[in-house]
Amino acid sequence: LRYVGASPKNYLKFNDEIWRIIGVFNNITTIDEQENEKTESLVKIVRNDSLGNYSWDSSESSINDGWGVNEWSQADLMTELNTDYINPNPASETALWFNGSNNSKNGTYEYRKNIKPSSIDKIAKVKWNLGGYNTTSASALNMYNAERGTLHVINPSDGITRTNTWDGKIALIYPSDYGYASTDTTCRSGLGSTNCKNENWLFNSAYQWTLSPNSSYAFYVFNVSSGGSVYYNSAYRARVVRPALFLKSDVVIKGG
Repeated sequence: LRYVGASPKNYLKFNDEIWRIIGVFNNITTIDEQENEKTESLVKIVRNDSLGNYSWDSSESSINDGWGVNEWSQADLMTELNTDYINPNPASETALWFNGSNNSKNGTYEYRKNIKPSSIDKIAKVKWNLGGYNTTSASALNMYNAERGTLHVINPSDGITRTNTWDGKIALIYPSDYGYASTDTTCRSGLGSTNCKNENWLFNSAYQWTLSPNSSYAFYVFNVSSGGSVYYNSAYRARVVRPALFLKSDVVIKGG
């Protein structure tokens, strides 16, 4: 079940900020504090505003020419979102996040944007799918299936093993999330179409990162372009970061 269209009423006050509900997703694997797993139906939400423009990943010049590695389980942005972004007691007002090639770390992040401890307790730790794909012309359905698949770059020059899933709390939207948010039938048939921005509440006129890698390369990751299409770019590029997460199944709407 998904919210679609230009301006659906999917607003939610979470962490004293505006977030938006992507939809309700079935068969999500959750992991509790004892590392026990079970399958649940959960609400998935995304922050309405960007945290800033940062790299998905960067690397030393000797690794993929400094352009990063498209493996989320070790990506710089994964670490930043699941450490700095949920840090309950930051020692300063700002931190530096990666925002360029060759491990450039000059992107200022403000801790005032952090997830508060009371809100962290509402976030489910889940098994995120990390399957990649090799084309931008895929339909939303084919991309959705690929995200849950096992397609990855073969024999990457960086020597880093690609994984099919990652267990954690904070990640990003999928390319299929963006495609399904549009009511445009051309977009549903091919995410590489600029028509994807039509009647699409997830479009915000800026390049924004998604979670999925391009399986033909070691350093390309899918993003939403400023023109509205789903395309791919080098992981080191500084792009809009809108964190996404699943709420625990026992979280309820308190008012409104």
